[in-house]
Amino acid sequence: MKLYKRLAVILAGSAMAVGFSSTWAYYSDTQSIVNPFHTTNSSIDMVEDFNPADTILPGETVDKKPYFVNTGDTELVLRLKMDTYWMDKTTEQEAKNLKTEMVTLNYPDGFDNDWVEIPENSGTYYYAYILEGKGEDKSKTSNFLDSLTLNPEVSNDDHAANYSTGRFIVDFNAEAVQADAASLAVSNWGLTQSEVGAEQLEWNNLLPTS
Repeated sequence: MKLYKRLAVILAGSAMAVGFSSTWAYYSDTQSIVNPFHTTNSSIDMVEDFNPADTILPGETVDKKPYFVNTGDTELVLRLKMDTYWMDKTTEQEAKNLKTEMVTLNYPDGFDNDWVEIPENSGTYYYAYILEGKGEDKSKTSNFLDSLTLNPEVSNDDHAANYSTGRFIVDFNAEAVQADAASLAVSNWGLTQSEVGAEQLEWNNLLPTS
């Protein structure tokens, strides 16, 4: 019997970090991709269009355009979990006193057509289309984000929530599975054709019926 293995690609630490100095004029990005699954015919990477020299002030917007590329030969389907949080720049621990809603994530036009959140409000998104192999027209996703906007009300006041001590993190944990019914059936995604939202996926017919 042929064994279909799940293709799991964890983009651990594939995060975008916005660091603010006391003058609110520092913008930086960190990215580290850990890819525990890599063969000659299956691999996926995250790419970002941005300028690491950008600066950002309260009320300003900075471009941030991450997308994913199939760099192997095997057709894939992709899902990702997005988490946002503030990290204390000194302790490198989560800064729970800083509010994530102080940064607005701006999505590109057509986002809802390309990325489907299942279940709703879960933070888990499925790319609606099959990712073709390396070099093909449809080997990469559309942008997942377009830009970030820092709320004009953020403060560096030590008597309030001091946002100058933090870095805002958007962290992606992504998984790719071979685009065939047998692989999706053993993917542990738990997604079926009948689940709300699944009908929006171009590859819905590859999913188990129950």
